[in-house]
Formats: sequence, structure tokens, C-alpha cells
Amino acid sequence: MSARLQISNTVLPSAPGLAAAAASGEQPGVAQPKSRFAVGLGITTLVTIMVVVLLTTFAVLALVSARADLKLSQMGMDSARQYYAADAAAQRWLSEQVAANEPASANEPVSATAPNTAPATATATSRILSESFAIDTNRQLVVQVELAPDGEITILQWQTQTTQTTQTAQTTQTQTTQATETTQGGEQ
Repeated sequence: MSARLQISNTVLPSAPGLAAAAASGEQPGVAQPKSRFAVGLGITTLVTIMVVVLLTTFAVLALVSARADLKLSQMGMDSARQYYAADAAAQRWLSEQVAANEPASANEPVSATAPNTAPATATATSRILSESFAIDTNRQLVVQVELAPDGEITILQWQTQTTQTTQTAQTTQTQTTQATETTQGGEQ
């Protein structure tokens, strides 16, 4: 098909697109304005990149948080394991002490009295025993029991103390003793 259009005394070769434009009333070669609501490819790409960056950031934060929780859980597990090892050692020590202090009659049961229910005064034949068991470098289990001649056991103390606090208390006690000795020496 070789149709020719004549515009202002100029003959132009016809093309399928030009014929359609001429039929619709549009002028060939003139750009038509774009639609107002068209979303460009650049905005979509930008939003996609932002979503990927945010998801990656949240994934990394979740991973870091999970690793920190794992480390904290392992530290708690190690601490509990060390405490119960010291507690078992204290139980063995107490059973050895009870075996060495057997009641006169082997048929009498040995009873344990809960803490804070200890009698106000102990008899002259009761023995008060104390021992410390290391849990780790900073903590120790301090045990103090009273063994009565009849085989009754009273737990006076069974608690964890920090080693640093114990060392500080001993240092303060030593300094107080030295200050007292210096004061008494100066008065003479």
C-alpha cells in the first residue's frame, strides 16, 4: 500500500503509524503529553531497594540478638552447673561430718532443721562447723552447720557469697584490727 499524504504542498511517504495518527486527528511528529498518574520505573526500583535494605538490616539484627541470647544462656548454664557442683561437694562434706558425729544409737534418725529455726543458744557439746566451697573465681558457697550430740543437724548458713565481698570484709576487719592495735599502742 503506497498511500501518500499531502501536507502544505509537501508530499510525505505514508507509514502505518502516520495514517493512524492522521485518522485520529493527531498531528504526526508532535509528542503527546504523558498521563498524570503513571508511575515511573525509577520510583518502583527505589522502593524495592529500600525494602531489601530494611529486610537485610532486620535479619542481621535478629541474628545478632539470637547470638547474644545464646551466649547469655550458655553463661547461665555454666553458672548453674558450677553452683550445683559446689552444692554437691558441700552435701558430701556434710554427710562426712555427720558420719563422724554419729548419734549414740544408730537407730535414731538424723533430722535436719531448716535455716532460721536454729535454737538461740547451743549446748556445750554441740559443734558448729563452717566450710567454704569455691563455685568459680568470684563466688563461693559458704556452709555453716551445728551438729548436736544427738545427731540433729541445724543449718545455720548455706548461701552464695562473692569472693570479692569476702576479701573486702576481711581487709576491712584487718584494717580495723590494725587501727585498734595502733591506738592501744599509742595510749601506753
